[in-house]
Amino acid sequence: MIEKLLNKCPANYALVRNASCLDPRLMAEDAPKCTSRFKRVLSYLSQIKKVKDENCDSIFLEYNAFLEDEVKKFSNEFKDFDPSKNRLDEFLGLHLSVQKYTKVWEVVKIVLLFSHGQASVERGFSVNKAIEVENLKENSYVSQRLVYDYAKTYTHLHDFEITNDMRKSVSSARLKYEHYLEEQRQLQKTTSAQNKRKLVLEEEEVLYRT
Repeated sequence: MIEKLLNKCPANYALVRNASCLDPRLMAEDAPKCTSRFKRVLSYLSQIKKVKDENCDSIFLEYNAFLEDEVKKFSNEFKDFDPSKNRLDEFLGLHLSVQKYTKVWEVVKIVLLFSHGQASVERGFSVNKAIEVENLKENSYVSQRLVYDYAKTYTHLHDFEITNDMRKSVSSARLKYEHYLEEQRQLQKTTSAQNKRKLVLEEEEVLYRT
């Protein structure tokens, strides 16, 4: 995708020179370089009125959060990204097209649509839109897209092999879901306790200073 941009646009084109901030491998290996280049991308898009000036700061913070959370969480997946086998728009779509990264995702789509393969990229966006459900959780959204992409590898759905492992996974789905909910409840309790403790410490510090 980046190579198409380079072939189509002048070498000194600000957007092209910094579009590598969307390379999953670079995201995983050199986050500071990516943030610097993404900032230049935002600056350029702001100049050509593709992004509003007042939105740049929040988009930049969202991109940083994406690098800190999503990229680190799936670092091996990002490092192993192979542009000869995987589509960049589909890969980034799996990780970015969720509610907390919507602003960055819009910027990514703008950059990718500068490439020659615009229609192909837009088809990938359409797939993500088609499986969207209001208030769908991030893990469910990603899982749906993975199922969709896997099903596409079969010419006919009746050729799809249902294995014993699949049956076992489905039969234990409810138990796994309840376990997940319990983990989330415990995490929420822990976070709440930590926040209360932090508040108490801050109040004690204020009293100590006065």
